[in-house]
Amino acid sequence: MSSPRRFSLLLFALLASVLHCAQAAPQYVVTPLGNDPGTQLKPAAINNLGQVIGVMRHEWGEELFLSSGGALRSLGWMGTNIPIDINDAGTMLYGGKLHEADGTTRELPLAAWAINKLGHATGEVDNRRPVGPVTYAAIYGGGDALTLTGFADRWNTGWAINDADVAVGAVHGWIVGEPAGSPSFRAARFEGGRTQLLESLGNGYGAAYDINNSGFAVGFTSGHAALWTPEGRLIDLGALLEAQFGDGAALGSAAYGINNAGEVVGRYGHEGGFLYSGGVMYDLRSLIADPDNMFVDAEGYDMAGGYDINDQHQIITRGIHGWGGLLSLAGPAAQPVPEPASCALFGAGLFAIGFLKRRRQTSRATA
Repeated sequence: MSSPRRFSLLLFALLASVLHCAQAAPQYVVTPLGNDPGTQLKPAAINNLGQVIGVMRHEWGEELFLSSGGALRSLGWMGTNIPIDINDAGTMLYGGKLHEADGTTRELPLAAWAINKLGHATGEVDNRRPVGPVTYAAIYGGGDALTLTGFADRWNTGWAINDADVAVGAVHGWIVGEPAGSPSFRAARFEGGRTQLLESLGNGYGAAYDINNSGFAVGFTSGHAALWTPEGRLIDLGALLEAQFGDGAALGSAAYGINNAGEVVGRYGHEGGFLYSGGVMYDLRSLIADPDNMFVDAEGYDMAGGYDINDQHQIITRGIHGWGGLLSLAGPAAQPVPEPASCALFGAGLFAIGFLKRRRQTSRATA
């Protein structure tokens, strides 16, 4: 192959790699979940159908709500501190029961915090014996299937569950075998009757809030938003927040939701929300495609964190003073980190072009 042709092919490969490596950030449009200025909304969970469950606060009290197809429906007066969740079948968890889409209800044999697509749940069960855990972390698999686990003399709680019945949550209290002065609240994974403490940062204080079907979990540790691999190793999202947004960005940060594509949402700083996707950290505000139409509450604030994300890339967000919004993808999903093969091609292209240029120079010098 002639040198000009070889050079042209390498240049084409280089340009293709550059284009692949520099994909645009995703763009979202925001839709308020409600427009009543006298009502505060705190969305808590979203399923893959875009249905949102949360808490609605009025001057006269608090109630649960379901947002579905653009309509907001009250679920009754339940208060803000009860566990609530919704799965892809439209089954809702609240008031200690599963509420099916057809209106029927089902009692649960545990204090449940979350459900998966099968209607299986995780939470906790009190230990009525004088030995063992104060509370067991519990996984309910339907029927009479109830798996209990946890460290002795500790409160153990599952706060999220994936479709493989793997749960994550927290172990509360000093743990046997840990040094004196160890943190009393640790992120943990519960699977098949086994309890695993997730890798921690600094003083280790933390908890896990969500887990996807690949076993990646999110939460916080030592004041930093955290992402854990299926093996329990820590990826410090707080450090990435500081690298992207400056010192102090990690302070008080937490990751609240993860989808099956591995995208993570959470909050940082006083009023910041983040999306971590494809290895890149984004501020949620910067991804709004129509900022002029963005809903702002009566005190001029907009969003303050992402609290869940589904497999359709929809994100639920809360305003500082109690508004709730749904972010829907308006452009391509974020894929800013190139595949290893493409980056290798990019580097090889640079090297080859430099090599050919040097070879031509050497040939001219010896001619």
